[in-house]
Amino acid sequence: MMENSTGPAQRLEWPVTMFVEALKDAVATMAGITMESVDESFLTGEATMGGMMVLQGDPSAVLMILADQPSVAAIVTNMTGIDSGELTIEDLRDGLSELVNMVAGTVRGRLTGSGNRFKLSSPLAVTGEHLAVYAKRHVECSLSRFVAGDIWLELKIFYI
Repeated sequence: MMENSTGPAQRLEWPVTMFVEALKDAVATMAGITMESVDESFLTGEATMGGMMVLQGDPSAVLMILADQPSVAAIVTNMTGIDSGELTIEDLRDGLSELVNMVAGTVRGRLTGSGNRFKLSSPLAVTGEHLAVYAKRHVECSLSRFVAGDIWLELKIFYI
């Protein structure tokens, strides 16, 4: 459980499991890849691509899926049937954006009728070397890591 200045932040835990399940389901359904959860201390590669969305609600959050380009290429190849050598950077950005959109949309659908709702932004993708996220003030963050062979993903949820 995460801690904040007022004690245990229990309200922040309810979406994490939903997001983890939604990510695993989306990758399995769309790419036929079974991602396994690994401990947060498991060392992944260096992220060079990220897909993100802002989820406005209570709590508001930024959802990010981070990976290296070979991991994204493997997933997008399985999603589209396009050989990884033929994928353009635009294909990779589009595939990662679609993945984050599917995860956020799945969670929003699962919350229907629960009183917990999110407004979703359009999905965004960023690419570059040494991707990192910095906040000017303390922001609670949930981190989950997944692997399937050489493929890895990080799921980060920043509560804003």
